Amino acid sequence: MSQFNLKSVIIGVETTKGVAPAAASFYKLPINGEIGLSVQSNSGSNNVLSDSRLANEEYETTKTVSGNIPISADYKNVYFPLALGMGKPAVVTDNTDGTFTRIFTPLNCQETVTVQRRLSPLCVGANDFIETFKGVGIDGWSINIQDEKLQVPMTAKGGVVTDSNDTGFTAIDDTVAKQLTDNDIRKAHAVLTKGGIKYNLSNQLSIQIGNALSEQWYIGDGEFPSGLDLGAFTMNGSIAGVFDAAFLKTAKDSARSDFNVVFTHPVNPLIKLTFTLTNVFLKYKTEPFKVGEKATLSFDWVADIHSTVSATLTNEVAVY
Repeated sequence: MSQFNLKSVIIGVETTKGVAPAAASFYKLPINGEIGLSVQSNSGSNNVLSDSRLANEEYETTKTVSGNIPISADYKNVYFPLALGMGKPAVVTDNTDGTFTRIFTPLNCQETVTVQRRLSPLCVGANDFIETFKGVGIDGWSINIQDEKLQVPMTAKGGVVTDSNDTGFTAIDDTVAKQLTDNDIRKAHAVLTKGGIKYNLSNQLSIQIGNALSEQWYIGDGEFPSGLDLGAFTMNGSIAGVFDAAFLKTAKDSARSDFNVVFTHPVNPLIKLTFTLTNVFLKYKTEPFKVGEKATLSFDWVADIHSTVSATLTNEVAVY
């Protein structure tokens, strides 16, 4: 028996849910860690009269798809978690300086994707094993920055799976998939504004979004749930930095705050990623003071119906 290793993962945005786009429309993702996207066979159970003490009878129900798609984000491929999590930007602005700007907001409809992963044997003689997941939705993602490069684990849900063991299976040609590479996104600079005063709080930052995707199954539509409904959008996180007594006072006086987070390309300052959150609900907490260490101040924040949230990406990619 041959040992198999993960060789490639490609992702393509679908025009029609559950229909894979052309091979040339796919992108290779820089997978960071384990790609947990998988299919699970589920069952139900009835209690029946029998001659045995085993009174349950199992039967197969739907198959479900879920898992993680973790990527190391850079200034080009970060487009995918932004567009798939928040919604495809409605407008692309040509800045006439060689860069293009896209603004992502949760107002836009979410798209589905096709994901294909290829496993290759270490020994000669065995064939690759390929799985194709179609109609997959991104249930949410999280961004965690702590003096490290930007890692974005996306949570996926839904879809239909076929693999190279299935009769009539046709793989997507991953050799023509486009490769997006650029400098890793590092060293976030977060600025909070309260009462017209700006405070730098960039030690640690966390941003999470959720789409509350709900799978629906209709009789006669096959073994996989046939619907993937988009639920309410949520956005929250935390931020921490050096203790500032003046800012703590303003935080105690008013729960609402604005802040933005800026990532700037290390070579080309025109290329950047900015998160802007206005009128978010801020919950402060003072941390225990430790002898010999700087005092810190941290906040949990939640965006709600009174908030405005957006992500602005400026890079050199004209068309995705």
